[in-house]
Amino acid sequence: MGRFRNKEDWTAVDEALQLMGISDLADKRIGMLSGGQRQRALVAKSLVSQPELLVLDEPVTGFDPVTQEKFFMQLANLNQKKGITILIVSHDLTAVFCRMSRVLCVNREVHSSAITDGTVPDDVLKQGYGEHFHFAFHQHQCKGVFIDEQL
Repeated sequence: MGRFRNKEDWTAVDEALQLMGISDLADKRIGMLSGGQRQRALVAKSLVSQPELLVLDEPVTGFDPVTQEKFFMQLANLNQKKGITILIVSHDLTAVFCRMSRVLCVNREVHSSAITDGTVPDDVLKQGYGEHFHFAFHQHQCKGVFIDEQL
C-alpha cells in the first residue's frame, strides 16, 4: 500500500487486525510487540492486500504452546473463511500432521499427500525421506483443524 490511504484502506487494515485478533494493538509500534503479536501483525499486514496465498517460513518459532495453538487457529480460520491458501515451511512435523490438510516433503523430489484421519505420518514421511525415517510424536495436544473457533 505505497500510496495515500483512503477510508477503504483503513477499513481493510481494521478488518485484518480483527481477523488476527490484535485490534487492541493497533496503536502500538511493531518493536513493542511480543514475538507472537509481531507475527500476527505481519500476517495482518499481508491480509490487507487480499492475497490468495500466504507463504510462512517457520511462523511459530519461539512461540509458547498456547500461542502456537492460537496462531494455528487463526490461520485455519483464514483458510476456511477467506479461502486463502496457506503454505507453511516447518520442521515441527507434529504441528503439520495435526493442523494441515496437505503435506509436501521436499528431499531432492517433492512428495505430496493429503492429511486425513487415517493418515499415518511414518508412511508419508518414508516416501519423502526413505525407509530409515521414523516419526515420533512429542508432547503436543493434537486437536485437528479449527473451524470458527475464537481466541
